[in-house]
Amino acid sequence: MGSYLEGYGVEQARRGRLVRRLALAGLVFVVTAGTVYLARRCRPAQRQVTLFLDNLRQQDYQAAYRLWGCTEASPCRDYTFQMFLDDWGPKSVRANAAAAQIKKIKARTCRPG
Repeated sequence: MGSYLEGYGVEQARRGRLVRRLALAGLVFVVTAGTVYLARRCRPAQRQVTLFLDNLRQQDYQAAYRLWGCTEASPCRDYTFQMFLDDWGPKSVRANAAAAQIKKIKARTCRPG
């Protein structure tokens, strides 16, 4: 038979350890989620640029123009398909799309546009 104060504080110590473990698990989760977000936030923009360059390499200018949100049937108001071809087509300065590549993104954030 134990004394009256033998278990004094045991439950509080157990609860304290549980709270510390939960706080640590929450901190690890937040840090991990933040790291994953920061590492992958520009991935959609990189995919869009890669697809655009692939379309230019295959000389599929219609598909590349659609990536700008324009079509030949409903061209962008200030950027017609002919202007697009002047900028990106086979006779433009940027005609060698095979040499184009994404080296480094220096943007603070990846915003549309």
